[in-house]
Amino acid sequence: MSDELLHAMSTKPTLSIDQLSTLFRKVYHPAPLEDEAWVGIDSKQQVMRLLETLGFCEFDHEQRRVHMCPPTLVLLPGGAAFRAVLTGARTPALTRSVQRAVKHVGKRARFYQQCQEWKHINMPTCIVVEAVGKMTLSEIGQAAKIDTDFDEPAAWKLAKLSANMGTILVQCTFERRQEPNWPRRVFREDQLVFSKGVTSSNGAPWFAEYTSPVNRQRRHWYWQEEGAAEVDRDWGRYLALSHHRRNIILYDARSRDLVLPATTPLPTLLARAAALSGGTVPGTGICAMPGTGAIPAGHPVLVYRDVPQKIAEEIASKVEQRLVPVDAKETVQR
Repeated sequence: MSDELLHAMSTKPTLSIDQLSTLFRKVYHPAPLEDEAWVGIDSKQQVMRLLETLGFCEFDHEQRRVHMCPPTLVLLPGGAAFRAVLTGARTPALTRSVQRAVKHVGKRARFYQQCQEWKHINMPTCIVVEAVGKMTLSEIGQAAKIDTDFDEPAAWKLAKLSANMGTILVQCTFERRQEPNWPRRVFREDQLVFSKGVTSSNGAPWFAEYTSPVNRQRRHWYWQEEGAAEVDRDWGRYLALSHHRRNIILYDARSRDLVLPATTPLPTLLARAAALSGGTVPGTGICAMPGTGAIPAGHPVLVYRDVPQKIAEEIASKVEQRLVPVDAKETVQR
C-alpha cells in the first residue's frame, strides 16, 4: 500500500501538505501503534518523516509544501560489491526502467527489492542495484535516465554537509521576549518528551513548544539568560540535551546498529545519513536496560542498521553527543 502512496505523490513535483494529507487518507491507512511505550507517537507524522529521511521527498513546513526529490541512485557505504539504493520520486514505469537497465548489463549487476515496514506499517519497497563497479552503476543510471551520485557514499556526504550545534547557535537571535499566552509544553531532558505544566528552574536553559490556538501551528523557543530564540524542533531538543550532558545515542560496533530514542529524532540531514547507510527504514524497539546512556528503561527507540562507525561518530559529533557503546541485542527489545 505504501508503494501506492509514493507512486501517487510522484505524479507531481510539488504537493501542498493538504494534498498529501488527502492522498494519505485515500491511499494509505497506517495500523494503530499497539505497544504501550509508543502511545502518543503520531504514526502518520512518523511515516511522513521516514519518507523524507529515506530521500523520497523534502518538506517545507513554512510554506506547507512537499517537494519530491528527483529519482537518483545513491551509493551505500561498505561491502565487497558496489551497492546503490534508489531514492526520490518513483513510479512503476521508473522501476521497470531500472530493471531493464540492470538486465542489459548482464552478470555485471543485479537488481533486488526488499519489502519493509515500520511498526507493522508498510513502507515503500527498498530498491537496490548491486554491481561490480561504479562505472557499471553509472551505465545503469544513464540507461534508466535517472541521476546518479557515486563519488562517495551519500551517508558520509550528508553527515559532513549537515550543520552542527555551533552553527545552529550562531544562527539563533536571542531576544528579551514575553512568553505567548498559548498552550505550552516544555521538553523534559530526563524523560525525553515534551510535558505540560513544567517550568524552568535555577535559571538553566529550557526548550518549549507553543501551539497557536488559531491555526494549531507549533513554534519552538529555546530560552536562556539572554532571552529566547526560535529554534528548529529537532535541533532544540539536542541543544537541551547537550547543555545537560545527556548522551542518548547508542552504538554497537559489532552489529553497526545506531540506536536513539524515537522521541528525539535526528535533524533531517543526519537522519538521512543514518538511513542511507543501510538504505532501509530504521527498526523499532524498546530500551530494555536501565542506565543505558540517558535513555529511560522502557522508552521507544529507533535502530538504524549498517551504520559504519566513522559515520556514526560524525552524526553524534554534529549534535554534541558522545556515542554510548552497547550490545544492541541486550539493550534493545525488538
